[in-house]
Amino acid sequence: MSLRASLKNLIRRDAERPSLRERAADLQADLSRVARQPVEPAAPAADPAPDFADQVAQAGPDHDVLAGGGIDHRDGTVSYADASGKVSRRPMAHWIGFNALQMHNRVRGEIGRRRVFEANRLPGDEHEAWEARIRRELRSDAVHALAFRHGRAFEAAQAIRTGVEPATQALREQADAELLALAPVWEGAVDFYQRLSDEESLIGETASEDSWPGPAPDGAGPEWRAWFQQKEDWRERSGVASAEEAAGEAGTALHKIEIQIAELPAASLAGLKLKARVGQRSDDIGVEWPEGLSEGLARDLLAFGADGLANENSAGDALLLQLGRQFEAARKRETAACDACNVAQEEANRHMLERPAALLFRASDHPLRLGKFLTHPDHLEGTKVTADDIAWMKRKPYVREVRRPVRPEDSLPADAHTVVETYPWPEAQERADEIVTAWEAWRAERNRVQDEYVTPALDDAANQAGEQATDLALRIAALPAHTVAGFRVKLRALACYNPSFFYLNPPELPDADQALSHSLWRDVRDEAALAIEPIMTPAPAAEPSTVFVTIADGARSAADDALSDNRVSADLRKAVEAHRDATLAMLLETDESNEASNARCGAVEQTGVALRAVPARSLADVRCKLTLLLPEILPDVNGSVPTAFLENIREDVDRLAQQPEAAPRIGTNLVDQIDFASATLEDLRALYDLAGTVGDVAYAMAWTGAAHANDWSRQSHPGDHHNAAGKLMQWLGEALADVADATRKEVHRRRPDTPSDRETRLTILSRPVIQNGDPDETEAFARDLAAHVEAERAGR
Repeated sequence: MSLRASLKNLIRRDAERPSLRERAADLQADLSRVARQPVEPAAPAADPAPDFADQVAQAGPDHDVLAGGGIDHRDGTVSYADASGKVSRRPMAHWIGFNALQMHNRVRGEIGRRRVFEANRLPGDEHEAWEARIRRELRSDAVHALAFRHGRAFEAAQAIRTGVEPATQALREQADAELLALAPVWEGAVDFYQRLSDEESLIGETASEDSWPGPAPDGAGPEWRAWFQQKEDWRERSGVASAEEAAGEAGTALHKIEIQIAELPAASLAGLKLKARVGQRSDDIGVEWPEGLSEGLARDLLAFGADGLANENSAGDALLLQLGRQFEAARKRETAACDACNVAQEEANRHMLERPAALLFRASDHPLRLGKFLTHPDHLEGTKVTADDIAWMKRKPYVREVRRPVRPEDSLPADAHTVVETYPWPEAQERADEIVTAWEAWRAERNRVQDEYVTPALDDAANQAGEQATDLALRIAALPAHTVAGFRVKLRALACYNPSFFYLNPPELPDADQALSHSLWRDVRDEAALAIEPIMTPAPAAEPSTVFVTIADGARSAADDALSDNRVSADLRKAVEAHRDATLAMLLETDESNEASNARCGAVEQTGVALRAVPARSLADVRCKLTLLLPEILPDVNGSVPTAFLENIREDVDRLAQQPEAAPRIGTNLVDQIDFASATLEDLRALYDLAGTVGDVAYAMAWTGAAHANDWSRQSHPGDHHNAAGKLMQWLGEALADVADATRKEVHRRRPDTPSDRETRLTILSRPVIQNGDPDETEAFARDLAAHVEAERAGR
């Protein structure tokens, strides 16, 4: 049978069987006939199961119709129609997987369709470019991962999120750009939320109390419900509810922006600063940080290493040099402001009222006992009245004691013989009132002159300039220096605050440390080096060979370099010094007899063996041994074998590699571990008192017998006085003394506004001022105290 005949048989229509059109017409006629028949009443049947369209229509305001073809019931389940049209209510994860598979099929079909029409005739290179473009446009890889590789996608994202697998620099920079783009959005949201919050507070404060139902009744019955409805009606009429709703919506929008900031990684200082500002704002208003902000900030800081610093400061020490220029300008402004204050102070001192004669004790005042401290009459004449004397005179009225015999009406015991009676002492009281009146008038006039010339504007300008210079100095200290110019910036800043670090005026024949310190000072000040004549010493009778001198210089330099690290263990340090001394003695000794030469060579060999026998306990020890290789591999002058040193160092490295990594040690600088700026004055007072008390106890414990070395004597070096416990106590006392001093400086910078804080500040500063005995500090403290008294009297 031919193909044509087969096709005819395949499409031949059966004459006895009606066509599809005929059957559809018969079915429609049957339906019309059934519809015309009367319907008898019947029992109400159960409602049929709603299809997907009915569920969408009945969803109402309590459910969300999802764009992906589902209804969110807000209980973790979604109703959706599968490929067969069956409506199912399943967990949301099932609905997401179903939609992901549907999207994958759609994307693959669209790629196949467009490949036929667009890329069928493209050459190989252009076809690959088209393939990449279409996959990116339709998000093919993302949809594939969502449908089939969602577990791996989560693990990869979790690794990046937790820092186990850091993101590439390119991804971090891209995310950092998005983070910086959120900065103005966040600032605007903060301002908008603050404005709405202020409006809400204003409306709440100014709202009329008409129709306010008063306090809530007890219980939860009809009375409480009626009260609640009245309260809600009042809130609606007064505008409080709408203001709260607007502020709440603004706060929600701000929180969403902060969550985005917390999730994005920071790859620049600007990004880190933005995250820090978000956290600081949360601290300022007393709320928790946005979720993930602290963890993300810690990861960003750990990832922000040398490469990130190089990106921020690609020109080496450019940022450090810029800060140096700003610091120099700030120091000039501070110096000018301080000079202006000093000139004003000198002018004020020139116009100060001299101490009146009434404020000088007389010899005749001795019987009146006016002063706080008793003074011999011969030395009382002309003695100045002090603030302590004035306080003593003001404490209570002056009275005079009179002793008389016991009288019968006193009803005292039989063994009583004398009765002490007190009477007003008008002579002493009159003289005391005269002194107090003169003191107050004199101090008031001095304060008036002081305020007239040393104005608060001058004082504030000097303090502000000093704070700006200090902030720049702290920023300079936080940056590492990589160039000579960067080190010079740090040294110049150090010279401004601690000139004693440098030796400014060396003697005519300075020691080595004095010459080096003075040379460093000249380098910092850009002064030309002044030649210092060396001390001439008589030449020895015989000179060693120049070759040996060269080798000896190399050995000495290598040993000094090896011992330059303070972390080198004590045993290795002693062995290196012994080997160095033996080597120099062998090379520079002029006695060339065989007996002397053999002895010196034997000493070098013995010290070398002893040096190799000392095991390396740290990488500093390994570096020390490696540094000593240089003289060992020079021309063989003492028969040593470099291979022995190399083998010994390899054994040390293998042993150190097998040791477990030591846990990081806590920094020994306690001052750097305390946030003084954010502490309250009460916290600073507690810190100051505890640091002083515990420090004194630590110093005392350092001088007990348990803290002394066993072989200690008065002739021992000060560093050998203590054992390990004594050194710990000595360190603890010094560290706590630094904490107390830093606390005092922070308290001195504070300018409190409340009476309680002012009293706390003056209490902390009083003891150091009195102990120092500096007249200027005492006078400044007296001014602060007088200002506090005036504020107390004024009720401020």
